[in-house]
Amino acid sequence: MRSHSSSFFQETLTLTLYAEFIFPNNFVQVDSKTISFRAQTVSSVNVSLVDAGGSFAVGDTLQTVDFDTLTSAESLAYDTIVRSNDGYSLSFQSQNIQKMKHETETPVVPYSLTVDGGSVNLASGGNVTAATSNGATPADGDRLPTQFTVGPLTGAEPSGNYQDIITVTVSAH
Repeated sequence: MRSHSSSFFQETLTLTLYAEFIFPNNFVQVDSKTISFRAQTVSSVNVSLVDAGGSFAVGDTLQTVDFDTLTSAESLAYDTIVRSNDGYSLSFQSQNIQKMKHETETPVVPYSLTVDGGSVNLASGGNVTAATSNGATPADGDRLPTQFTVGPLTGAEPSGNYQDIITVTVSAH
């Protein structure tokens, strides 16, 4: 995912022309002109969802967290890497309000999410800001370990597949 916004950079330069008269080092101003330069700069931000320890890869924006057989307190992680030249905001949104739903029945399994060591509560169903930065990131981006931990199981969960879909959004400041 890539986001852009723009701003302007302006600089003024004064050029002055001098002439040397009969005596050495005797300069007289002949003319002066002021030039203004204006350029548009574009804020840019990209996100990459990679296996833990992996490198940033443009277009790598899909990550599957597969617990196989669910076990209480089991954790899996990947890295969210954000590259930006002007700051960013990173948010997450859960389709199932931070619960993995069974494929055909009503049972759910809760889970917790941490991003860069901080707990992220997705139970509202809305976009939740997980990280922000007000300046440019290093060239290789900000690496934000993203960890999911299975919540307590009751033991009465039917067999089958459980899932939640999380949307990750990054925007430039």
